[in-house]
Amino acid sequence: MVETLLDLKKLECEEYKSQSGREHMISTDMRWQRIFKKLIEKGCNANASQCHGKWETIVRGYKKVKDHNNRSGNAPFGSLSKTERNDLKLPLDFPDKWLEILDSFYGKRMSINPPCMTESTEVPNAGNVNADVEDEGAGEIPPTDSDKGATLQAKRSQMSHNDSGVRHNTSK
Repeated sequence: MVETLLDLKKLECEEYKSQSGREHMISTDMRWQRIFKKLIEKGCNANASQCHGKWETIVRGYKKVKDHNNRSGNAPFGSLSKTERNDLKLPLDFPDKWLEILDSFYGKRMSINPPCMTESTEVPNAGNVNADVEDEGAGEIPPTDSDKGATLQAKRSQMSHNDSGVRHNTSK
């Protein structure tokens, strides 16, 4: 049934892409009804929601397999034993033909095939952009959070009084 479902879904997607106007504005439920009717014609015993549920299960498995294969250092899915697949929580059986068909639907999506990514590394002196510039305060111990709080309180106190000695509300 899975291969029939994949073939019908692929055919339905191709038809959907070629449609325009009102024909293109068919709900997902209606699209699954069409697939369901074609499955019945081919002798499969399932309803539309079962077909849709099976499709979701297949797509979930596809994403797991693609994610596994895209991770650096992982052995290809096809070379794993059923025990290894089970340990990695991958589908136990996912033929290459299914991958090819699903790649035709999802293969170009960024969520399936993200662009090349590199691992981040720590850059020395990343927090100090002026590490090579000599500063008159070089060698001083940086203020602690409590020092910063005291300095901020002193500045607020100075700013809250005008020349006549009257304190103004500076909070906004």
